[in-house]
Parts: sequence; C-alpha cells; structure tokens
Amino acid sequence: YSMGIKSDNAVATFNEKVTKQSIGDIELYTAVNDSGTAVYAVPFEGSGLWGTIRGYVSVDADLSAIAGIAFTEQNETPGLGGRIEEERYKEQFRGISIDGELVYGGDSGIDAITGATSTSNAVLNIMNNFIDTTLKELEEADGK
Repeated sequence: YSMGIKSDNAVATFNEKVTKQSIGDIELYTAVNDSGTAVYAVPFEGSGLWGTIRGYVSVDADLSAIAGIAFTEQNETPGLGGRIEEERYKEQFRGISIDGELVYGGDSGIDAITGATSTSNAVLNIMNNFIDTTLKELEEADGK
C-alpha cells in the first residue's frame, strides 16, 4: 500500500498495475496510484534498535514528496518500536516534501512514537539517508 493502491487482491493488482524497472543501479517499482499519480517504490534498509529495518518508500514521479512508506522487515520491540508498522505512524509520511532533512515535531507533521525514541530516531535516520543517497542517485540516473 506504500504506492497508494488499495486492493482486495494484492497479487492481481500488483500484476496489473506495477512494473519493475531499473534506473541506474537502483531496482524499483513504478505504478499509477489510485489518485492517478505516477509513483516509484524504492527499497530501503537501515539499522533499527534491534536489527535491520527494511521496506519501500514510494515517491512521486518528480521525486519531490513521499507518496507512502511500507516496512517489510523489522525486529523492534512489540508495542513500542514495533508500532512503526501501524497505519497512523506510516500515514504521517504521506505527502511530506523531501527537499530537506526530515525532523520530528514542529511544523514537520511527523511525530515520534512515545516510548520508542531509539526506533523513531532510527526510522528518521534511515529516511534521511535514503533521501541523501538513494534518492540523489535516482535523480542523477533519471536526469531529474
């Protein structure tokens, strides 16, 4: 769902709407979401409190905003850091501009998880690293 496509049959929808491609050295998925917007879903990974956190960040086709985020692997504490998989946490990233460093609080619209400071900071570090490295590489390879 990081790409903004809702479906009762994920496999059929994936096969119908999503295309795998490579841009430079980055393998990613492209699709047009339910709002009619072209998006890229790009894999990410980084260190969490208890292990590697992996998933996909979806960005709009002009690489200016986050379209969604999905975690595919995490070993964070259930009920605390494990709450990164809750829709409420993931949804706050949707539509966030990626023209600078992401921070919690203030006018950012992004809130950390109470009682899970280390995991919250790890996710933000992973996202900022994704923006600084993977996204810049994608921009250069895609000529944006």
